[in-house]
Amino acid sequence: MRTSDRTGEPGKSTDPTSSPPRSARGAVSGLRLLSTAAILLMLNLSALVDTVLHPDIPYFDTEHLVVGGVTALCAVALYYALTRVRKGLAKAQASGRERERAVTALRELNAMLERGVAERTMQLSEANDALQRRNEELGREIAERKRAEVDLAQASQLNELVLSSTAEGILGLDSQGRHTFGNKAATRMLGYEAEELLGRPSHGAWHHTKSDGSRYPEAQCPIYAALRDGTVHRVSTEVFWRKDGTSIPAEYASTPIHERDRLAGAVVTFTDITARKDAEDARDRLQVQLLQAQKAESLGRMAGAIAHHFNNILSVILLNLELAKDELPSGSEVHENVAGAIKASERAVEISQQMLAYVGQDRGTRVPTDLGEACRTALNALHSSLPRNTRLKTDFPATRAIIQADAAQMKRILTQLVLNASEAIGDGAGSITVTIGVVPAADVRATRICPADWQPRAVSYACLSVADTGGGMTPETLERAFDPFFSTKFTGRGLGLPVVMGIVQAHDGACAVESSPAQGTTVRIFLPVIAEPPLGVR
Repeated sequence: MRTSDRTGEPGKSTDPTSSPPRSARGAVSGLRLLSTAAILLMLNLSALVDTVLHPDIPYFDTEHLVVGGVTALCAVALYYALTRVRKGLAKAQASGRERERAVTALRELNAMLERGVAERTMQLSEANDALQRRNEELGREIAERKRAEVDLAQASQLNELVLSSTAEGILGLDSQGRHTFGNKAATRMLGYEAEELLGRPSHGAWHHTKSDGSRYPEAQCPIYAALRDGTVHRVSTEVFWRKDGTSIPAEYASTPIHERDRLAGAVVTFTDITARKDAEDARDRLQVQLLQAQKAESLGRMAGAIAHHFNNILSVILLNLELAKDELPSGSEVHENVAGAIKASERAVEISQQMLAYVGQDRGTRVPTDLGEACRTALNALHSSLPRNTRLKTDFPATRAIIQADAAQMKRILTQLVLNASEAIGDGAGSITVTIGVVPAADVRATRICPADWQPRAVSYACLSVADTGGGMTPETLERAFDPFFSTKFTGRGLGLPVVMGIVQAHDGACAVESSPAQGTTVRIFLPVIAEPPLGVR
């Protein structure tokens, strides 16, 4: 260790084993000079002894004088040397004590420094251990934070996957009703991209109009009501409007979002209930059709029974009237009355036959028949009975449509349909179009047919279509078109379309009617086609 001695000279060593100080070096030089003087004094004393012992030898000759002078000088030098030695020794002693004190102080300082270094080293070691423990804790915290971040990312990804995979539409709204979120189902059902909805008011985007086309005031909007009163609002049937202007029936719930005792927004969950509505409508139609079928079956059984009994009674009445007529004189008033009664009875028989046809009990004679040819024969007789303002048009295919049927009943069907069309046109100008074609069974299934429970069994069907440009029918009238004794005409009997339906059902076919007010009416008759028409087709 390098330090300063008490003289303050830097760079000097304070180690006792190092070179002696300047006072010690002076003492050594004095001792050397004293030794030389002592030798010289001894030589001079030897010469003096020789003078005393040998008086015959002169002492104070030149040689002895020189020796004496030198001796004196040696004595002076010896005295000076002794004085220097004494002072040097005293100074060396004092310097030694100071050195000892300095060495002691230095040792104490070194010990104190060593203790301080040891304490500081211990403190640093403890601080290092604490720092290491803190680093380990920080490492564990960082690892836990990373695991938490991974878990949070996985949870967020799972939540996003759940929201994007759900079939329900989910929309997030802020406190002002603006979009903050939209999952894939919501944007798909509404026809928007998610970016197009963000920040846009929900009511004006897809809830602005009611199903009847009237405006939907925001004050009445159940979705915004949840933002005002903080309660859940559920609606089972309303419409949401897509971006392209079309609407979808929706069932939805608007649930408020509470954050620190304040309303922060709402979550709207909704479902497109188009399929459910279609199923409900189909169910309702089937129920109506089932009721109609049950009613028609009951009426058919009753009408069949009445028609048979009525026919039997009319047969007896006609026979007796014919016999009475033959016994009465021709031209008499009674004869004329009996003739009128016979005509009325024949008309009653015709009605009875219609009733039997309605219930499908008048099957006639069925043979392979060209439907087009049978219709041409009937139309030739109908031209003269149609009003002049009604134009009759036909569209028959070159390929024949062969069916297993009674040709007379096919003519009856066409006659009834053309007469109904002519009455629908009335006194105004119009046209009637008769079309014959062959369609596959799949096309028949896609048509709203009657009876409702009818299912096609043949591969293809001949389609007889009669369309008019008359006033058409309301939905209520259309629902009852095939009901017996239902008619919108003052003079009608209500057996036209029911008789057609009975004949068609007896031929394993079906009917379809399309009509709307001021749009005219189209009646289609579907009859199974024979795969290979035999020779001699009528």
